[in-house]
Amino acid sequence: MGYGVFGGKDYYKVMAEINGLYDREDAIELYYHGWKSWRGVIKARKNLTQEQKDKLLEKNKTKTNEDTLYPALLESSDPPKSFKVKNQECPHQGDLYYWQEGEGDEEEW
Repeated sequence: MGYGVFGGKDYYKVMAEINGLYDREDAIELYYHGWKSWRGVIKARKNLTQEQKDKLLEKNKTKTNEDTLYPALLESSDPPKSFKVKNQECPHQGDLYYWQEGEGDEEEW
């Protein structure tokens, strides 16, 4: 499916859909900076009409960071306890590293 793509969709596209956002870039802003910052970014967007901006801002005007929904990345088929928890980030994300059998604990990677 590709790096960061789940069920044919990019992680941030899914996040945008479940939070009622315009696109992937909105979800990235929300993920890293929260709703207050997202509202400022929407006001400055050049690729949206004023009507689109107003609609998005009105729909999401009372949301707080505690209302944010995150796609759940699971290793089992058990449903997640909450969609309001960020997925644990891998400290090695984006690193190029090599692991050879017998060197350290495979679980570390």
